[in-house]
Amino acid sequence: MDSHIKVSVIIPTYNGGNKFKRCLDMIYRQKTEYSFEVICIDSGSKDNTLQICKNYPVRLYQIQKEDFNHGLTRNQGVKMARGDFVTFLTQDAIPLNDHWLAPMIEDLESDETVAGVYSRQIPREDADIFVKYNMSKSPLCSEKKMIKCVKNKEEYALLDPYKKFTLATYDNVSGIIRKSIWQKYPFPKTDFGEDLEWGKRVIEAGYKIVYEPRSIVIHFHNRCLFYWFRRMYIHYSLCYRLFKLKFVSSLTDVRKSSRKRAKEYWKLMDRHNFGIYKTFCLKLYSSFLSLAQIGGEYMGYKSGFLLNKYKWYKKIDKFLKRGI
Repeated sequence: MDSHIKVSVIIPTYNGGNKFKRCLDMIYRQKTEYSFEVICIDSGSKDNTLQICKNYPVRLYQIQKEDFNHGLTRNQGVKMARGDFVTFLTQDAIPLNDHWLAPMIEDLESDETVAGVYSRQIPREDADIFVKYNMSKSPLCSEKKMIKCVKNKEEYALLDPYKKFTLATYDNVSGIIRKSIWQKYPFPKTDFGEDLEWGKRVIEAGYKIVYEPRSIVIHFHNRCLFYWFRRMYIHYSLCYRLFKLKFVSSLTDVRKSSRKRAKEYWKLMDRHNFGIYKTFCLKLYSSFLSLAQIGGEYMGYKSGFLLNKYKWYKKIDKFLKRGI
């Protein structure tokens, strides 16, 4: 292994617990010809996260909880990083095997125009049936590699919003960037979606983004209904702001789309032998889940309008975006 540190792995932490320990275990099992360092930026953990850090050769940097920002905190990590390549990982994203890091490095090494590479994500074994179903349809779970770039500005300008969104998608749940390009395009100050905003900037600047399915992390797990509403709200408010992307733009759309999604969930239930009572409960739950997801999409699309028209809505918007 090369003694020069080629790669820095940055992990923002807050009450990471056992998942974080498993994350570190798998990082230090990585097989790569390059030396790497791990930097943890903790924002006021109250559990055993700091003690876990002390049990590994990580560089620990502590900040106040109120000082955490998805974009600026990661920028701070990059400034501390000694590697030419900087990998980002969330504390609950666990590399699947000892070849999580190497494929991403290979993509950067093989093409200097690649600005960033991100991993495939798969759900945890204990994830519920709805999480697994939604992930099976997500591009983040695809087994097909994607190399994304823009041929020219004129062609890019003619693309529809969804295509622009797809091109710009880069994910800091598990991803790596070239530090030299970050110096030109640091992450923005934002409470959510710093990776998507960064991806938009580098794609429009002519660089490439690679989705690398050989690099896999275990990430998705169960969430409550209100989380899904908030998650969809903040995601689609960002997508509309950056790309004018919208799927549901009226209450009629909400009704039709949530009903359609609920029927998809019901068909999913019918393919499993859960028994009458459990199937009934799951179908009832899935009706509320589909409404929470589609309702969050709609409110995210409407958020810009509401923020501009009503001063009181800022408090609601801040509450919905807190902690995501």
